[in-house]
Amino acid sequence: MVGLDDASMQEDSGDLGPWIMNAVAIIASVYFLAWLLARLGATGIHAAGIGFLTAFTIHHLHTMNSNMFAGEPYGLAWITGGYVVASLTIAGFILGSWVKKSGQGSRTASLP
Repeated sequence: MVGLDDASMQEDSGDLGPWIMNAVAIIASVYFLAWLLARLGATGIHAAGIGFLTAFTIHHLHTMNSNMFAGEPYGLAWITGGYVVASLTIAGFILGSWVKKSGQGSRTASLP
């Protein structure tokens, strides 16, 4: 890591702030995606596509732009932003495929 030595990494190892913010960001992103999918009535692979497009346009392109202006390598944006695109694509598929059984045996979507 650039500019970090073992002593400085050990010094900051007990900070819970990044972990809390990470959890909040994940929950907010997936809840927004669930809300969007419910409004659009998307299911299955269509919901995965909406998750992909949402993550790519809102998160990944912005990350690429910021990294390019910061002088970071191009591939770094695919590493740091690619996991968000992959995770929201998978979350879209799971949320779009999530159904609950109603009382009479038919299946209905259970998105918020």
